[in-house]
Amino acid sequence: MTDGPPPTASGHVEPLALWIAPVSNLAGVARHIIDTARAGLPGWRLVVAAPEGPLLDELRALGCPVVPFEVDQPVNRAVADLRDIIGKLSPTIVHSHLAKADFLSAMATVGMPVTLVSTEHHIPEDPSALHSSRTKAVTRQMAHHARIRRFTHLLAVSDSTKRDMLRYWKPSVPITVVKNGVDRPDAVLERRPGLRLLSLTRLDREKNLEMTLRVFAGVLAKHPEATLTIGGTGPLENELRACARKLGVDHATTFAGFIDANRAMAEHDVLLQPSRADNLSYTLLDAVAAGMGVVASNIGGNPEILPGHALASLDDDTAMVDAVVEQGLDLSRRPCLPESIPTVREMADQVLQVYAGLQSKKLPSDPPPGGRRIALLSNQGEIGGGEVMLLAIAEAARELGHDVTVAAPATPSKVADTARAAGFVVEPIRGEGARSYAQNLRSWARQHDANLLWCNGLRPAFATAGLPRRVVHLHQLPAGKTALAARAARHGALATIVPSHFVAERLPGSKVLENWVAPVEVVRTTPPRVPRVIGYLGRLSDDKGVGVLAEAVEKVIADGHDVRLLVAGEARFVDRATAARIEASLNRLGDRVERRGWMDRATFFSEVDLAVFPSVWEETFGLVAAEAMAARCPFVVSDAGALPEVVGADYPFVARAGNPDALADALVRALGTDGTSVTESSYVRWFERYSPEAGRTRLSVLLDSVLGEVQRS
Repeated sequence: MTDGPPPTASGHVEPLALWIAPVSNLAGVARHIIDTARAGLPGWRLVVAAPEGPLLDELRALGCPVVPFEVDQPVNRAVADLRDIIGKLSPTIVHSHLAKADFLSAMATVGMPVTLVSTEHHIPEDPSALHSSRTKAVTRQMAHHARIRRFTHLLAVSDSTKRDMLRYWKPSVPITVVKNGVDRPDAVLERRPGLRLLSLTRLDREKNLEMTLRVFAGVLAKHPEATLTIGGTGPLENELRACARKLGVDHATTFAGFIDANRAMAEHDVLLQPSRADNLSYTLLDAVAAGMGVVASNIGGNPEILPGHALASLDDDTAMVDAVVEQGLDLSRRPCLPESIPTVREMADQVLQVYAGLQSKKLPSDPPPGGRRIALLSNQGEIGGGEVMLLAIAEAARELGHDVTVAAPATPSKVADTARAAGFVVEPIRGEGARSYAQNLRSWARQHDANLLWCNGLRPAFATAGLPRRVVHLHQLPAGKTALAARAARHGALATIVPSHFVAERLPGSKVLENWVAPVEVVRTTPPRVPRVIGYLGRLSDDKGVGVLAEAVEKVIADGHDVRLLVAGEARFVDRATAARIEASLNRLGDRVERRGWMDRATFFSEVDLAVFPSVWEETFGLVAAEAMAARCPFVVSDAGALPEVVGADYPFVARAGNPDALADALVRALGTDGTSVTESSYVRWFERYSPEAGRTRLSVLLDSVLGEVQRS
């Protein structure tokens, strides 16, 4: 980890800009970063975080401070690593480059006093150009729309990039165009007419090298002396060699692999680049600056570099052939760099102007008003859904800068042990039963100097009734005797928190803090398994709909569908008679059911083709449904309680609760559908609403509000 340069002689420490890139190679984004580092950002300390490789090596040679940052790891680890880097460096601005860095920055900085800036280097006019399907492209646009809410300012490398950002992402923050800068050479090589064609690019679909070969075939037919050098590597090399042979141009075509760009431009006459997606290509900029003839597709930012006679449509090989011949043989028709293309120094100065504007404004996320002491009081010692959220809230509050203590039963000690292992201060509360635990918890809470008592469940809320500085967090909807207890527990509380609008509508005066779940890294099986695996994860009880599920799967099998049921869970908190009844219903499936006991989420979602959560009881949230969304796993839910709210109004696989026929129909529909668009849309919904980063944001707002009330009182 670099600490950057020391303070200046006057003692002033310049603000730090942390640039984050997910690439290690020396392609266009790296060029932009290296050029900026070489030019410098006067008044700022520049530090670059990126994977180890040529980019960081170049920056080290320039004396630019760097931080190795591994992005190709599970998302939660990458986010944690980046958050640690940001916490240690305390940058004023976190400036990310490319989508992966944007998403990681948005997730890692929740609750931190930094300003987020992003430079967009590449967005195709055709959304499917960089994705395997239009559906994935559209859902990625939705994800971009969600993440840019966290950013204060966006930069675009071309006017066309800005237009496409506005078109596809619909941002609500300013966008400034800072074009890639290129220095004009002191002396331009003396050029002569010629048709030595050059392609400098990665050999992939986006670069459209099939058209490069077709256009060259047209040029060669008119001018047999023409040659083509393809400099670059990539997955399509063998396919392109076969294409050259088929077109009859292989004798005049050289696949040179990686070559020195400057030398290649000096030894060739015309650069040909009919890409399907370009925003402001450094290759085009360098070729024009070197005095080459240049012909490119009329897409993206290419018209901002080249005049009309150097451009051609992607569907017009003939026009591109004519343009190449003209550029090669008529030196007067070769383009010059327009004045709108800045030098490297001018590009860096434009970035500085954006930073100066941001410095003159209030930062979007102020740090918490000093870390406050928050005590989280557990409802029980075992870990259920409410306790999962207690631990998540503890982690988020700590990341927001607060001092957190967890008070939980000494026996059973699952909550206390888990919190202690996570590094929290834990206060084990003794008690032989619920009543003695409540009495001892109240005694402890009265003596603790916490700024806020977070009562996570009805038991600690009732136990601390009447004490000041309390928040009551109810994970279940009170009914009967518990409704009376809840009324007493809520009296005098700063706020009553519930996990869904479904609960809030039934508990007037409460505030919604939606639950959140961590990313789930899964390994997908392709093609789908035979038989298809339907999976259930949860408590084996009637209220979770396990009996209904068994009957529905029987119907699916009876209708001729080759499926089996994987059941992950145990009959915890379930009486013996109910457990026996559930066991009998599953036994009717014979060898079509597999009981696995408790499984970790990643393993479960990796081993099923379709998850199902058929609750009969009115769920107050549905953590496991949110986990399926995070895992990009197709799933079916019932319409019980808040489940439809969690999955969204447009989710197609929702069955009537308690109805085996409706559930069977939903299972068959889900299994027979290509679920890519559904799972991608659900993943975007998770990222925007139920990810840890979204949860931290909501918790930060809530804590600011209730701690403000504590301070005023």
